[in-house]
Amino acid sequence: MPTPKLAILAALALIAAAPPSAVPEVGEPGTAAERAALMTATKTWFDAQDHGKPTHAYKLIGPSMTAYLTPQLFADAQARFASEAGKLDRRVLTRISWYRDPPDAPAPGLYVATDFTARYANLDLMCGYLMWHEAAPGRFELVREEQNYIDHAAAKAMPPERRKELPKLFGCVGAEEARVD
Repeated sequence: MPTPKLAILAALALIAAAPPSAVPEVGEPGTAAERAALMTATKTWFDAQDHGKPTHAYKLIGPSMTAYLTPQLFADAQARFASEAGKLDRRVLTRISWYRDPPDAPAPGLYVATDFTARYANLDLMCGYLMWHEAAPGRFELVREEQNYIDHAAAKAMPPERRKELPKLFGCVGAEEARVD
């Protein structure tokens, strides 16, 4: 039986379909300026990846990721994911989580996780999050990306009860958006 394809720190991400005001927020919300800068960075990130412009997306990555993720490795991972996933059907931001000066962070400041789910032609389930750090006022850098997904063949080979558990196992926020077909 094939195993589910689980991609951590994978490439191609998604543009948010839900308006920012419809996305639930947890933690102490950022200011209007921080929220606008976050949404701009997130949209820029996803737009660049969705349109096959890895150099544009790579410019948003912070030093903690560029220390191990070269531009070529990043571009190659994006191309592989795009080939495997197929055409994007929809994407939704499911939650925004705000963290000020978290104790385990590598640097002080504002960190924001943007959780999402997505549907692609060749995938039954995809979800993940982007972790942003406000490196300077109004300028967010990506410090972590996590994406989990399973393709149709792997999902269909699983017992139905196991398939139903996947959104929870993958840590999907907004399980109603992350149903496995």
